This record gives sequence, structure tokens and C-alpha cells, in this order.
Amino acid sequence: MGDAVIPHRLVLTPSVVALLEPLGVPYSWGAGALRDGLAGWPAGVPGVGGGVGYDCSGYAQLALLRLGIVRPDAWEDLRAVDLANASNPLAAELAEPGDLVFYASPLNHVMVALGCGMVVGAAGGGSHTNADSASACVQVRPLHYRADLVTVGRLKAQYRRADA
Repeated sequence: MGDAVIPHRLVLTPSVVALLEPLGVPYSWGAGALRDGLAGWPAGVPGVGGGVGYDCSGYAQLALLRLGIVRPDAWEDLRAVDLANASNPLAAELAEPGDLVFYASPLNHVMVALGCGMVVGAAGGGSHTNADSASACVQVRPLHYRADLVTVGRLKAQYRRADA
């Protein structure tokens, strides 16, 4: 986890610690999807733009796989909007580790809830490019770090493992 700052109110359960393993890994558009499995966790996988890391939906999908929530055969290479369609909406204050938090209209960004009002995910440049900024990486943010929060969702039963 390097020099990452972990908010003092965050409860470091085994699930949350698993989600934090890739902190600081660079943003790379098109990187990190179920087709890659967990082979690149936590270091990242090659993206479409040539970098190694995660994009927002790739990180979210692999995070759900890492937590044992999603069935590996349930889907492949979903965008943020696809993940929203695969989720049942719930109130933001009910978000638990592994729930998905969606931003922007049209919906184009997803982070993974950690609980305690915090999210983790690959925050990039907002376009189909590898972001140059040092802040474009897997990071922890407050749930409302963006004003354009659209919805929070919990993966629908047909995509979840039976024991999750």
C-alpha cells in the first residue's frame, strides 16, 4: 500500500484490506477485466493504451472477483454503465464493502465502496487515454468526492457467487 493515507474511520476488515492492495497502481484505460483473471492483482494488467494498471471498471470487476463476490463466468469486460445495469440500486448510506458507486451523467465512472463513507478505485483522466497525472491511480476517496454521484448498487444475484 506504499505511502497511502488510510482514513482513520475506515474499518480494516480482511475484505477492505484486499481492496486496498493495488493502492497507487497507475490508471490505464482498458486495463483489468475478468478476462485477465487475478493474474495481475495487485500490480495491474496491460491496458489498451499500452500502460499497465487499471481503469475504473476493470478495477471494480477484479475487486469483486478478489472478494469472491462475482462468478468469474458471469461476464467479461463490462463498462461502468454495464456494471450499473448489473446492480440493484441502494441508498448511499447503506453501501458496504464491495458495493459499487457510480458517477457522471451519462454514467461513465465506477468506484468500489469500502464502507464508512469511503470508496476505492482507479481514478483516471476521464477519457480513453492513460492519464499523466500522479493522482491518476488506484486511490481511496470519500464517497461524495465527485459532485456527480448518480447511484450506489449491489450486484444482482445472477452475477454473484451462491456463497457470497
